[in-house]
Formats: sequence, structure tokens, C-alpha cells
Amino acid sequence: MQQRLRKVLSPQALQLLNACDELTVAFSKGYQDKTLHLDLLDANNLINKLGHEMASKVHAHYQDKHVERIHVSLSERELLAGSIENLNMYYLMP
Repeated sequence: MQQRLRKVLSPQALQLLNACDELTVAFSKGYQDKTLHLDLLDANNLINKLGHEMASKVHAHYQDKHVERIHVSLSERELLAGSIENLNMYYLMP
């Protein structure tokens, strides 16, 4: 599977696989950028690696809460540029 993904995703995006349980990639015909949707196994590690101040603040808020799953969506283009400006974070709670 990873060999197939290497044809579609950047090395930076492939590195995120270690932190997630599931990866979904959204493509759009009229838009060249890919949106990465990650269901996280290791949210602390991934969010620290992103270096996104607001994401760190939001994530800190949920540290003492019972969270079943964390889902993050981000642009592969922004990941490659090293400047993530658009980020969606979803916390599934019982």
C-alpha cells in the first residue's frame, strides 16, 4: 500500500502515517492541492510536529478530557511549505 501512496503523496505527507490510524486523501478536479484527513493514534506527537500555535492551544484544552478519537484535516501544499494556515481538528467525545 505504501508503494502506491508514494506515487500520490509527498514524503512529508507519508511521514504522517506513523501518527495515524487512518488516512483519507481528498482530491478535486479543479484544485491541485490534496487535503489530508488523519485519524490520529498519537495526537500529541503529530500536533507538536506541526508547530501550529493555535492547534497546540486547542489540543491542550482537551488534554484532561476523555477523547475517543482525534481527527485532523490539513492541506498537503501547506504541509510542504512548512506553513500550515488552515487546519481542522475534530475531537470525538463519548
